[in-house]
Amino acid sequence: MKKYINRLFIGALVAGASLLVFSCSSDYLNTAPTDSIGTGDAVGTTDNAMKALNGIAKIMTTQQYYFGGGFCGENNIMIQYESYPSENYNYNYYANGWAPIFNQTFHNRTNSIYDAYAWYYYYTIIGNANTIICNIDAAEGSDSEKNFIKASALTFRAYAFEKLTHYYCWRWQDSNNGASQGLVLRLDESTGSMPYSTLAETYTQIYKDLDDAISLFQQSGFDRENGKVWIPNINVAHAVYARAALTKQDYGKALSEAKLAREGYPLMNNTDYQNGFCNPTSEWLFGSFGSSQENNWYWSYGTQYA
Repeated sequence: MKKYINRLFIGALVAGASLLVFSCSSDYLNTAPTDSIGTGDAVGTTDNAMKALNGIAKIMTTQQYYFGGGFCGENNIMIQYESYPSENYNYNYYANGWAPIFNQTFHNRTNSIYDAYAWYYYYTIIGNANTIICNIDAAEGSDSEKNFIKASALTFRAYAFEKLTHYYCWRWQDSNNGASQGLVLRLDESTGSMPYSTLAETYTQIYKDLDDAISLFQQSGFDRENGKVWIPNINVAHAVYARAALTKQDYGKALSEAKLAREGYPLMNNTDYQNGFCNPTSEWLFGSFGSSQENNWYWSYGTQYA
């Protein structure tokens, strides 16, 4: 009896091994995950790369729930890191418990989400932009499309670096001519430890990204679709350049770049002005704008983030 049981066991193993070999050889188990996508697919063609570029823009209106209510992209940055601490913002008396946030006390605590959020948010944009920048040259598609997409990703990266200098670096006038600590200039898809660059090196990289972007925009002959203000074009690159030059106190460069940024984008008329600022007008160069179906729903806090 034992002999027959052993034969049955061995036979079952052989049958199982045959099934395994057959399954593997037919790629039966070789399926792609449904919650992520590989670089080859994301940037394998210019059509997909354009979708990936649009995904970076979507980050700017995405609610990062790990950090809690209200941490939902660019509008949170503008409110909590720029509007609240300014001398022009006046909050309701009933909310005086928010004083540590208004005075940016929380922003100086290394274990606080208010200190960490802007770093997380802008390096998420940088990481996604790097994937496009490092892989778009090998994508299927026309050179004109690839040049536009790469230029737009470079503009996203420069924009993120420029914004980070406001929140984590000394002002240029306090930096010993740029010798103070700058940012971690991650320019590829690596994830390992990297040292800080100086502030001068940071601005040099921002300028380089924008010079490269402007050159590629010009070579592409493309522009974004009308109304899609969330995709950077050459005007946005000039605008980011103007901001960076202004904060670096490079005033001549800031003026020349600002003039180039405004070309083709006239000031809004009186009717548009009186309709408010929640929809794109002729002035809009760049904005994290979607549609009436896309909003920040239960994290909008009404008048705070309307």
